[in-house]
Amino acid sequence: VSGPTARYYRRLAWASARFAALADLALLSLGGRLKFREKLSGRFADVLSWLYLGTAALRRFEAEGRREEDLPLVRWALDWSLAQIQEAFAGLYRNFEGPLAFWMRGPAALWARLNPLGAPPSDEEGARLAAILQTPGAQRDRLTAGIFLADAGQAVGRIERALDLAVRSRESPQDEALAREAAEARRDAIEVDSFTLEEYLGLTANPTEAEIAATA
Repeated sequence: VSGPTARYYRRLAWASARFAALADLALLSLGGRLKFREKLSGRFADVLSWLYLGTAALRRFEAEGRREEDLPLVRWALDWSLAQIQEAFAGLYRNFEGPLAFWMRGPAALWARLNPLGAPPSDEEGARLAAILQTPGAQRDRLTAGIFLADAGQAVGRIERALDLAVRSRESPQDEALAREAAEARRDAIEVDSFTLEEYLGLTANPTEAEIAATA
């Protein structure tokens, strides 16, 4: 694979090879006891899960024709996946048990820190991703394809409607009616329930001092 995602394929391959090697070493060192080291085996599960999710992101990028506009999404997903894999590996090295514990916690852990698989996405990458997710259109629709989207009578539906109207009003600043509709939708989306003190505390209409003290 060539192009902007090639390095992610390489890093996932390295992570996969490291996972296989560490799993074999853990089995050799601990044998059946590995099953009872649940935090240790859980870190192996974390690595495997993020390997799968990172691969799934790359697979979708390929399947949809390597769209240039989707690169920020792919980079964020892979940077996050690799950072989680790196963290899980660090935990495995720190907590390795058995005859190889000294070497795994010392030289091997140092080597892994000096050769990280990746780092979390930068703030700039996060801002770019947020801008994509907050912009209604074909790209956002592809991301939510197959996902249940509530109607305007439900909370999520109200938020979606407010977002759509806000973007449309920003694109048409001269349309006062649209601006008012967007403002009303925004208020409706963020509105919360209001309760009196008595309703909130479950008191009677005229609570006694003893009732108030009992709920304090």
